[in-house]
Parts: sequence; structure tokens; C-alpha cells
Amino acid sequence: MGSGLGKNKNHMQTYLRTKKEDEAYLWGIRHGVKISPFAASKTEWWIDIEVKDQKNRSPKTYDGKTVWPKVFELYQFYYEKYNKKL
Repeated sequence: MGSGLGKNKNHMQTYLRTKKEDEAYLWGIRHGVKISPFAASKTEWWIDIEVKDQKNRSPKTYDGKTVWPKVFELYQFYYEKYNKKL
């Protein structure tokens, strides 16, 4: 019997936010903007977006290389669009 290690590999790569992305992320969390990956399979994710009790899911899926950059691109989008409004 094996250890089971490696059977359910998470194919999502790590991602380091830039200072600008970090600022947008923190602003989003403080203002009710929640953006996160949601597994579609072991190798693909949708992106769930919740803004003030309104929930949406991305129509396309993202692979392990692109999911985190897209999440923080979306945080940046909401930050730039609503920074003065929310």
C-alpha cells in the first residue's frame, strides 16, 4: 500500500502578488469584493466573483498557470473601477 502522495496533485501554481495587486486585493476584501478560484476539475478552475452579495462565475476555466494572475487582474479591475465609489 502506497503513501498516497502524488495521487491528488494540485496543479495550481504559486503566484506572488505585486505591490499594486496586493493593494487592490486588500481594498477589495475591505469593500466586500471576494474573488476566488473554484475547481472545475483537477487541472482547471472557474473564478467566482462576489461583490456586495452579487455572485458570478467566469464563463471560461483557467489552468494552473493562469488562474492566480487572472484573480488578481480582476481585483485590480474592481479596484480601478470602484475605488472612489464603494
